[in-house]
Amino acid sequence: MKKPAIGWSKFTKGNGSDPKDWFSYKCGYCDNNVSGYVVAYAPKLKWLQCPTCGNGSVYDHDQKIVFPTSAFGPEINGLPDEVGLV
Repeated sequence: MKKPAIGWSKFTKGNGSDPKDWFSYKCGYCDNNVSGYVVAYAPKLKWLQCPTCGNGSVYDHDQKIVFPTSAFGPEINGLPDEVGLV
């Protein structure tokens, strides 16, 4: 079943002056815990911008998760360069 589009009239834009215009999360791109700027709101979504790397993420209110999620597991240092190519 196809979900109906919510339309642009349901979007609001943050301006950074209100505390709700900032959202704490772990960025899936740079893996930092940040207080990201809420670029726009929809009834069940927040579009976020990471202040560290500048990449965008989306917070889903229903699932209570930020997409993309951070990588699973710890970072492993000291592996051969060939492993990084895989």
